[in-house]
Amino acid sequence: MAIAAMLAPAALVGCDEDAEQLYIEGLESSKLTSYSADEIVLTSDNSSRKVLILQWDESTLSLAGDESLGLPDGLGTYELQFSDTESFAKVSTTPGGDKGVIGLTGSELNAITDALSMEAGVSHKLYVRVMSALSSNTEPVYSNVLTVNVTPYAIDFSFALILDADKNDLGVRLYSPEADGNYYGFVGASSWMNWYLLENNGTTWGNENSNWTAFQVMKNGGNFWYPEPNGCYYTTVEPTKEEWTATLIASLTVSGDVSGEMTYNRSENKWIFSFATTADNQSFKIGGTGSLYKISTGTDSPIETAVSFGAGSSEGELVYGSEAPFTVAQAGEYTLTLDLNDFRALEYEISAGATVIEAPLPSYLHVMGVNDEWVFDKYTLPLVSEDDSTYAGCVVVSASEYGYYFCTETDNWTDKWGLGEGDAASGTLAWQSGSNIPFEGTAGLYYVTVCVKSGAESYTATRYSEISYTGFNDNWDLTPMSELATGVFGASVSITKASEWGGQIVLGDWTVKFGGSEGKLVDANSSNLKDDASIPTGDYDLIVDFNKNVYWLVGENLYEAGLNDTYGFDVPLARTSMGKYSGTVSIEKTSEWGFYLLMYKDSWDYTIGGEVGSLVWGGDNISDADIAVGTYTMSVDLTAGTLTLE
Repeated sequence: MAIAAMLAPAALVGCDEDAEQLYIEGLESSKLTSYSADEIVLTSDNSSRKVLILQWDESTLSLAGDESLGLPDGLGTYELQFSDTESFAKVSTTPGGDKGVIGLTGSELNAITDALSMEAGVSHKLYVRVMSALSSNTEPVYSNVLTVNVTPYAIDFSFALILDADKNDLGVRLYSPEADGNYYGFVGASSWMNWYLLENNGTTWGNENSNWTAFQVMKNGGNFWYPEPNGCYYTTVEPTKEEWTATLIASLTVSGDVSGEMTYNRSENKWIFSFATTADNQSFKIGGTGSLYKISTGTDSPIETAVSFGAGSSEGELVYGSEAPFTVAQAGEYTLTLDLNDFRALEYEISAGATVIEAPLPSYLHVMGVNDEWVFDKYTLPLVSEDDSTYAGCVVVSASEYGYYFCTETDNWTDKWGLGEGDAASGTLAWQSGSNIPFEGTAGLYYVTVCVKSGAESYTATRYSEISYTGFNDNWDLTPMSELATGVFGASVSITKASEWGGQIVLGDWTVKFGGSEGKLVDANSSNLKDDASIPTGDYDLIVDFNKNVYWLVGENLYEAGLNDTYGFDVPLARTSMGKYSGTVSIEKTSEWGFYLLMYKDSWDYTIGGEVGSLVWGGDNISDADIAVGTYTMSVDLTAGTLTLE
């Protein structure tokens, strides 16, 4: 349906009664298309991810009458309308902009369902259409109506999520006891930790990013950052005051009938103190001096401020800022634990028995010096057994002129494990004072284990050249994999059914086994490879890259989505050899959100993103902002993790 709108002659050609009538023509109903899963289940986990992409064609407007006159500015508006009924009796609207495409995050879509009073936790039919008009006071036209099945979640304003610098959820929360948009809590922060705060309605708070005034709050701003000392920070984010604060609690002192210094466990966000009482009904207080950082202090001149914790009126209740004493009824040995994880319900526990307080184990070790690279976070060994204090993983080594050692924390060169007494063959480790471990083997893939348990500090480095897979189709024979590049192995897998237990990657003769999920290799004791349970049967390439500890399970095609703001499975890249794909793409404009690759036809859940030169399973969209308009050959090489456009 096309509509023509008449413009008043005076508006364009003056008041001549004989002036020609002018019309704007070409406003037509749009064709609306959606790109999403068949059933969208909204959770806090996908609140910041685009879960629904809508695309529509825009009208080509023209002026009938005097061709010398141009169209007035601002003509043509588009609005997305959502409703809980086909009649659109009640609507929630979103501006459509002028690019013919919109992507809604989980929180944005959840807010629409909330405006339509849709019950949380229940699947609803959500109806959507595009309303097009020349202006706000002209007759609109409507697109076709799409139906999307959505299960919303209840919006909880009692807490907000702390995100890292890449806006990934860190699993740390700040709380709003009054649910008033101001948030408080204790954070075990590392030095200069960058972060954002995400409310459950999708609002992101960050730092003012024009002058970058430290501790000034701004909606959709840049990242916040903590000062240099790592440790326990009482953190407030108060958008109503446009300020956040961080009070470093470097130490807590116990005083009274018992005395001493508490120990902070940053990974668990708990303070611990082991003590003994010599009589019944002894009491003590907890306090210290904090360093308050805010807008007026910046990160260099904190204000000293008193901090304290007291016992609440109910058993186990902990109150920040209180000086109420803690009491122990009977003489004996005890351990006091302050749990600071939920600001709405701070807790303490006094348990019987003394505790030997040890520093918590980091989640992984940094292998420094491998391939003569002295950088953190590139070669890491995950913690595989907390009980045995053991780390293990694969490292591809070509050389190590000065040897290597194991650091426990990013940018911390002091806390490290190096070679203890004897030569490399002794496998002994020493804390901090250990020397570099010499590399005396040949280049290749090594499985490295590190045990830091007291009295058993040791390491091993074993080279493997035979890599196999097993378990798919419930077949537990070992199928050899070929080395495609240094540290990269591949094999063809024909999946005829979902295996009961999933697949495994095996080093040697069942010596070491790996599983994984979402493209990341992990110890098989944690998870087998279970991708075969959610993808179609067929022939696949299994690519395992031990340089990056990632894997790919991919079929005959990959599918480009997002270029020119077009989504779907219409632009396949064909397999040219194991793990390699190629196809022709045309770039007509810079896309709104970049592009990504879909691994399996008709499935939106398995994506490849990252950067042109570094692909990541499920990574952020790949930017096309610096790519010129034109026709390209797009080549993807998963054995190297790269994408090229030529």
